[in-house]
Amino acid sequence: EGEEVARTGRGGWQWAELATSGLLIVAAVTCCFYLVFEHEELVRRAGMPTTLDLLAGGLAILVVLELTRRTTGWALVVVALLALAYALSGPYLPGVLAHRGYSPVRLIEHLYLSTEGIWGVPLGVSADFVYLFVLFGAVLDAAGGGELFIGLSSKIAGASRGGPAKTSALASALMGSLSGSAVANVVTTGSFTIPVMKRTGFSPRFAGAIEAAASSGGQLMPPIMGAGAFILATWTNIPYVRVALAAVIPAILYYVALLTAIHFEAGKTNLPSSSGGGPSVLARIHLLVPLAVIVVFLALGRSPMRAAYWGVLSAVILAMASATTRLDWAGAKKALLAGGSGTVQVAAACAAAGIVVGVASLTGIGLRMSEFIITLSGGYLPIALVLTAIGAVILGMGLPTT
Repeated sequence: EGEEVARTGRGGWQWAELATSGLLIVAAVTCCFYLVFEHEELVRRAGMPTTLDLLAGGLAILVVLELTRRTTGWALVVVALLALAYALSGPYLPGVLAHRGYSPVRLIEHLYLSTEGIWGVPLGVSADFVYLFVLFGAVLDAAGGGELFIGLSSKIAGASRGGPAKTSALASALMGSLSGSAVANVVTTGSFTIPVMKRTGFSPRFAGAIEAAASSGGQLMPPIMGAGAFILATWTNIPYVRVALAAVIPAILYYVALLTAIHFEAGKTNLPSSSGGGPSVLARIHLLVPLAVIVVFLALGRSPMRAAYWGVLSAVILAMASATTRLDWAGAKKALLAGGSGTVQVAAACAAAGIVVGVASLTGIGLRMSEFIITLSGGYLPIALVLTAIGAVILGMGLPTT
């Protein structure tokens, strides 16, 4: 980035932004290594944090908030700030929201020096599982996995009414099955499918909406689902393969509904059928094998980490086996950069989610929300599920899944 600034001469404020980023990197590394080097002392003085402990904790919270703002926008940052404000202002709140209140010292200690806050389940899942799966998707994408799935989808649905939009939905479903990331899905398939949809008569608004909806649904598509699925498996102590199997029917129903909406929209606007052309499939069909490797390892009861490891290894080997998919230096660099940046996005959201979860565990608001849902539903499970789903939909309008 510094070379780009120097080449284009964009001015002094860009250098200031680079310097700020450098300071934030140093701060992030310092906060992490502080825990490593002070681990034994922190255990001995548990419950009695020093000024340095609190400074490192406060700095960690600020770094997490800024990193989240840069990677996911303001929505999750605002929620995290509201959570912090809620923890500090408990005695002044009305009704069921009121609680005893916690001092900044107690709050920082809970969020930074325990496994109930920033270093909780969400960030642990990000470190244990997500990076390998994100890297897997990045390697296959760099080798041409996106073109393969677009080609397959085009062969299946391209010639029907509203074919380009149906191709977009199916390609996002297939791409989601190897990346689990809505953002990566839009970038990979949307750059091809949105222009095609617009050229065949769909409005730009509808084309963008279809790609957004299709890519968001990719997080539901097994075998590789979004980070939320790994967090769910960890919290509930249910094997990930069972979570993935449970998602099969909802994922299929999601895309059936989306394809139906596309078909009706194409009929309403009287769009003609289009040819089923698309990127070549046969030259890249071997890229499906690494996906099968992951499915087999999960089916055999191996851990998601082991399945992802062998998936990445087989993806690299098979990508190099054909001239069409072989990764040169630029392709390898693209895969590593995509894997790293995708992981940072997930890790930032997970760390910020850890702040919210930490406040919920400290104040007890999480239990109150559960009690509220149980009270409203009268203890009747189907109604409780519907209420939970409504809450998830409302929160999901502005927040990442984690």
